[in-house]
Amino acid sequence: MIDPSRWLRAVKGAPRVGVMTAVGFLDETAVDGLRARLLAAHERGFRVFVLDVRSVYGADAEGLSLLADLADVLGIAGHRMHVANARPDLRWQFERQDFADLFAFHPSVPAALRSIKIAALKGA
Repeated sequence: MIDPSRWLRAVKGAPRVGVMTAVGFLDETAVDGLRARLLAAHERGFRVFVLDVRSVYGADAEGLSLLADLADVLGIAGHRMHVANARPDLRWQFERQDFADLFAFHPSVPAALRSIKIAALKGA
C-alpha cells in the first residue's frame, strides 16, 4: 500500500518532482492506488517520481507487472520512475521479472534526488 499520509511530497527547489512512500506489500490493490495518485499528480504538474520502498517487505508478480506498466506509461511521456531504498530481495524480484530497466534504482531518496538534479542540469 502507499502511505496515505505521505503519498506525495513535493521536493523543495524541484516543484515537478514528487516522493512517495510505499509500505507493506506491493500487490494489485496497492499499485492501482499508486497509479491513480500518480496520474492525478501528473495532471497537477509533477513529472518525476521517486518511490521510497524502504518499508516494502515484498511484491507479487501482478503488483510488479502493474508497476512496470505504470513506469512504461511515464516513460512514454518522457518521465522516469525512480525507486529508492530497495532491499536486495525486492530488487531481485524486479530483475527476475525483467522490469529493472524500466526503473532507476538508488540506495536512498537523497541519492535519487541528486541523480535527478544532475540529469536536469545536463538537460537529460
